[in-house]
This record gives sequence, C-alpha cells and structure tokens, in this order.
Amino acid sequence: MVASQHNFPQLSASNFSNWKFRLECLLDERQCKDIMEVKVTEKCKGVSPQYNKELLVKDARARSIIVQCITDQHIEYVKDAKSAFEMTKCLKNKAIMSLKCKMGADLEEHFQQFDRLVRDLEETGSKMDE
Repeated sequence: MVASQHNFPQLSASNFSNWKFRLECLLDERQCKDIMEVKVTEKCKGVSPQYNKELLVKDARARSIIVQCITDQHIEYVKDAKSAFEMTKCLKNKAIMSLKCKMGADLEEHFQQFDRLVRDLEETGSKMDE
C-alpha cells in the first residue's frame, strides 16, 4: 500500500471555520461528506443491511480523516465520540468554549467568529442558551 501524499488541514485555536470547510471538501472528495449530516445510528434505521454496512464504512472513513486533521491536543475531545458527526460536534463545542477576544483585537471580527461558531454548532442540532 502506498502512503497517502495528502496534506491534511490541521485544526488550531483560531481556524475552526476554515478548517471545517477544508475538512468538508476532503470528506466530499473521499465520498463520505453526507455521513456528517446526522448521526450514523439515525441514518441506519430502517435501511437494508447492505446500505447499513455502507454507512458504517463511510463513517469509519470520515472518522479516520477527522483524526488525521486534528493534532494530539484535540484528540482527547473526540476519543469518546461514536461517529464522525459526534466528533465534529465535540470539536465545535470546544471551539466555542475556547473562544477569547485578544487584547487589541477587532471586536467586530471576534463577534463574527463567535456567530460563525454558534451557527456551526446549531447545524449539529445543539442549542445555545442566552
């Protein structure tokens, strides 16, 4: 087997939105982006065993790609996740919790970043209380 020559985008403290976009493009290229829309267990309900197996294979591929796109620092946040969908939800939660406005930073840009993260989090079905 030939080693992958792909440069995987790495998540950092300040690039979640761009990282997510790159990850989605990579998952789309690897034909497993659709598995990120909902928990794999929900997608598997009421489908044929063959299709169920295909979904589980896609989820495994997506989880593998996500793990390759995060540093060891972020691995702890996703270890307990049972699906690729849950992994990204955990990372979104962490991105929201670690967002800080740096001294001298543009406050408007900070609010835009916060709004993007909240929107991303809500896409996973999570709700943010005031």
